[in-house]
Amino acid sequence: MVAGSVVGLFVLAVFGMAVVKKQFFPISDRPEVLIEVYMPFGTSIAQTSAATAKVEAWLDKQKEAKIVTAYVGQGAPRFYFSMGPELPDPSFAKIVVRTDNQDEREALKHRLRQEIADGLASEARLRVTQLVFGPYSPFPVAYRLTGPEPDKLRKIAADVQQVMDASPMMRTVNTDWGTRTPTLHFTLQQDRLQAVGLTSSAVAQQLQFLLTGVAVTAVREDIRTVRPGQDWRLHAGWR
Repeated sequence: MVAGSVVGLFVLAVFGMAVVKKQFFPISDRPEVLIEVYMPFGTSIAQTSAATAKVEAWLDKQKEAKIVTAYVGQGAPRFYFSMGPELPDPSFAKIVVRTDNQDEREALKHRLRQEIADGLASEARLRVTQLVFGPYSPFPVAYRLTGPEPDKLRKIAADVQQVMDASPMMRTVNTDWGTRTPTLHFTLQQDRLQAVGLTSSAVAQQLQFLLTGVAVTAVREDIRTVRPGQDWRLHAGWR
């Protein structure tokens, strides 16, 4: 009787595995909803903040959104082990929304996706997701195109994206190459620089100062080191 029971339970377990949902890295049961805001590369942080504010204004009206926190210009801190924070980027923002339970999370997530499809912050590409166990994968389905000619490769990628957009099984189809942006390359004429008494390093420092600022010193506040930029010191009236 014992041997027969063991064999019967084993057979029942084998057939029961057919109805068990399989996931290599299952979805976490945490109640957070994550919204990623992607603006075109080169967008100023002010425009990214304006697009993020539209999503925040909509979330403020939703009863499931208990706490809404936006990180403009970078990703959220790593509050979850398998979560990888995004690098600083003025054209990116991330919104973390805390709900009370999984049911509220799912309801808010699906309603927000529908609102995005209806035109919420249409100037940005919005992606709604949640936390998962294991390594974070932004897009579960990916196709890689390689080739020696960038312009031709970009055209082929656009054709592939168009085919995927037409499929009803796809959502949030995009390429990771981004849009083409203009760039500037400075060619310094050494004879003219010497005529005005400048060097290449001095010109580089001036450009750095005008574009992103230059840290002039460091001050200590209790046990922390504060490194304000040149603009912050001028506004604050430091000497």
